[in-house]
Amino acid sequence: KKEEEVEPEEADKADKADNAEEGGKRKRKRKRKKKDKKSDGDGQGIGDAEGSGDKSTKGAGTDSVNKLESLEHTIFIEGIPFEYKEDDVKEFFIKHGCDDILQMRMPTWQDTGRLRGFGHIVFDSTESRNKALTELNGQNLGRRYI
Repeated sequence: KKEEEVEPEEADKADKADNAEEGGKRKRKRKRKKKDKKSDGDGQGIGDAEGSGDKSTKGAGTDSVNKLESLEHTIFIEGIPFEYKEDDVKEFFIKHGCDDILQMRMPTWQDTGRLRGFGHIVFDSTESRNKALTELNGQNLGRRYI
């Protein structure tokens, strides 16, 4: 047991001697996370646009992901009343016949939590998107025009 106690002490002395030579401060090695080098076989590896999401889902799941990223299903809306919530805006679109909303991205003020007056809405079909652009453009929403 004495041999076990002697070895760590000798190792500490050796570390201190190394540190004295390097300026007195102990340098720590930084552990880095290993990057995941998965590839689908399409030549894209780490820098995929989809991030680190699970790519094993196929069918309707990937179709809706493509719609969320596509500009053909997305509209930009401005003129939303500040006191409205996302549910109020969604009800407005449903009331006017655009009820297949997939996603609403509406930024809010960090301190108050109220809407900033603009946002992006993603529709499931291009027909609903076109209807929203043509029929709802200039409509009165609360006290403001969208």
